This record gives sequence, C-alpha cells and structure tokens, in this order.
Amino acid sequence: MRAPTTANGHIWALCAVLMAIAVVGYWGSNSRLLGPPLGPSLPKDARAYVRAGADLTAGRSLYDRALTYGNRPEIGSFLGWDEGTSYYVYPPVLAVLTAPLAFVSEGLVIRLWISVSMLLIAASALMVLAMVSEGISVRGPAWSSLAIIIFFTFYPTQNVLQTGNIDALILFLLTLTYWSYRRRHPAAALAFAAAIAIKPQLALLSAFFLWKGQWRFVFAAAVVTAGLVVASFGVAGWHQFWDYMDVNRAYTVGAVMRAYPVNQSTHGAAIRLFTENDYIQPLFVAPFLAQLIPIVVGLLAAAAWVTTMSARDNRERPSDFIEFGFTITTMTLVLPYLGENQLLWLLMPLTGMLFASLQATRIRNRVVFSSLTLLLLLYLGFPDLHDAIWKGWEARAFEGRLVDQRYLLFAATYVYGLIPLSLLTMLYLRRARSAPWCEPVAAV
Repeated sequence: MRAPTTANGHIWALCAVLMAIAVVGYWGSNSRLLGPPLGPSLPKDARAYVRAGADLTAGRSLYDRALTYGNRPEIGSFLGWDEGTSYYVYPPVLAVLTAPLAFVSEGLVIRLWISVSMLLIAASALMVLAMVSEGISVRGPAWSSLAIIIFFTFYPTQNVLQTGNIDALILFLLTLTYWSYRRRHPAAALAFAAAIAIKPQLALLSAFFLWKGQWRFVFAAAVVTAGLVVASFGVAGWHQFWDYMDVNRAYTVGAVMRAYPVNQSTHGAAIRLFTENDYIQPLFVAPFLAQLIPIVVGLLAAAAWVTTMSARDNRERPSDFIEFGFTITTMTLVLPYLGENQLLWLLMPLTGMLFASLQATRIRNRVVFSSLTLLLLLYLGFPDLHDAIWKGWEARAFEGRLVDQRYLLFAATYVYGLIPLSLLTMLYLRRARSAPWCEPVAAV
C-alpha cells in the first residue's frame, strides 16, 4: 500500500510559514546572528583550521593556545575576541589537510570554505529528503524547498556558517555515511571514518551499526580511522599526541571549560547548577549531584535506546534512518561537551521524523507527530536561544564577577529540547515498529 501524497499546496504553505518565522526570528538585532551570505562572517573557527595548517608547516605546536585557555580560560580570549580566532582542538587530520593552503591568502581560503559549507549543508538536506522519500511520495520542488528552508533557517546552521565551523562537513559526512550504507556502498565506511578522525566522539555512533550486526562495517571504519589518525600524527609529530590528549581532557573532563554556556550538555548544566564554577553562581553546592545527574540521564537515554532500537537490518525502510537519528540524539545526551555547532547534527533526526510524519496515512498521526516534531525543530533552531544561554555574561566578561544566579536556568536552554526530542523519537519508533511505512504510526 502506498502512502497518499500530501498535497504540495500544504507543503508550500509550510514553507511560507517557516520563512515568516525565520524573518521574525532574525529580525532587528538578531540579524547579527545570520551567517553569510545574509549576515556577517566571523570565521574564528575557520581561521583556527587555516592557522593550524600554517603551524604544522612551520613546525609549531598545534595545541599551545588551546591548552592555555582550556585549562584556565578567560571568557574573552576563550571566545576568540583577542585575535578573531578560536583554538585548534582536533587530531592533526584537519591541520594536515589545510597545510598545503598555508601559502594561499587566508581570507580567500576562508571564503571558499564557507561557500563549500553551504553546498555541503544543502547536499545534506537533499540526501535526508531522498532517504525518507524512498517508497513514499515526498518528491518535487515543494519538498526540496522545505528541506532547504529547514536546514538553513535552523540557528546552529547559521552559527556554523558564521564561524566557519567544521560541523558543516561533519553533517555531510554523517549523512553520506547513512546514504552509502543504505546502498551498501563502501564509501559508507570511508565517510564514517573521516568523521570520526576529525571528531573522535562520533565513534559512539558505531553502536547503531553494531546493534544491526554490521561488524565488518565497523571494523573497516575503525581500520580507516586508525590509519588517518596515525598518519596525521606521523606528519605532525608524535610529540603532539600528548598535547592533544591534554586538550581533549580539558574540554571533556575539566570542570572549568565545561562550566561555560557554550557547553550545552547535561554535564555542563549540572556543573553550573551544583558546583562552584568559573562562570555562574550555582543553585546550591552539591558536587555529588553534578556527577550523579549526567550519569542518570545517560543511563536512561541508553536504556531508552536499547529498548527502542530494532536489531534487524532494515536499511531499506526510512524508519531505519530515523533510528540512526535517534542514535545521534542519544549521543548528544551522554557527551560531556556539546557545543551549539554540534546541534547541527540534530537536523538528521528532526527532519527525518518530520518528513516521515507528514506522510502518515492517518490524519491524527500526521498532525500529532509532525506538529510536535515541528515545535521541537523551531525551539532548538530559534536564534533567541543563543542569547538566552549567555544572559548575564557581561558581568563575567567585563566586571570580573560571576554571572548572577537568576540567569542559571537560561544557561541550559538547549538541554530542555534534547530530552523531549529523545522521548518523541522513542515514541515514534515504537509505534512505527509493526506498521508498514505508509502507516508509520498507530492511532493516537
């Protein structure tokens, strides 16, 4: 049975509504939050990648600045205000890739990278749409326009474009991983390995493939990842390995770094709430709660994942892609450090579930699940959340005192969307488990 086509008129109307919301969201002073081509380019992350290549070419350490501010950051310097650049915190893979560009104009390289990032994000949007459209009718300019609008009006996308962050490439590599995996193409392992070689925490997504019994796939990706990382340290020099480990420890274990609102993980929220930290006055001091809450949230998220995921190799069904997205959502709940730019990855579960819900044959299901998903999409992607997490920052940056306690709950604004997203995806997948794809959810 084939799902009935949702009228394109409704999709065009949704496009118009989302564009109107985006105009309101980015209006006035919020226009500063737009990235290129409509907003300013403040490419502190892209500049860090380019300069890491130059440091590698000149034989300098890749991690000196990251170590200095990672261990005891001053807020202005941490944000890169001093030199308009952030800090290189990755394995040397990126530095090796940018090293040949050391003799090209830095400005030209950054402009080209941001242009490429736009193409990568657009390609990711269309790949997600294609993966959910197999076997159901969500094709044509209306659906493609919807995908592009959602991906580009989502605030973390604009943040990535404005700063030139690498997560545009990471989103593309993760989307390409599943795209190729569905087609049983060897490029899947290569794309997955490349993503992990840049951001090793993405190795957690191997759980999805292992759960599906894809041991060879995971082994192949692990071998390629190891090869890339070993080769990059071989080029950069193995003496840099320990510096990289120290940087990694500062960003993922060090309480000073994790206390800043740039960290939107449950760990960061718990540190701000229950410890004497370097950024904000806590609710009250209870270090054991700061340790216990992330553990409990992580265990609950893992339990939800284990009890929801199907062990079958259902890669031909769009619901399998939503399971991959659910794995991404679960990962964000257990990571010790989660930046705004990394929330870009959530476009995969959000749009996958939205497009699928819009094709449910039962109107009640279509309305309930697509509406809830859309609300979460609008919440997590609304630009005002960026200012919300930094409310009161002026006290810390300019007056040398901790941010007032009344801003405490604002500092974890994104976390409040991650947990409902996980619960909604779990409910969706459980209801879809025994239904044909044209009827992905049971009656509500």
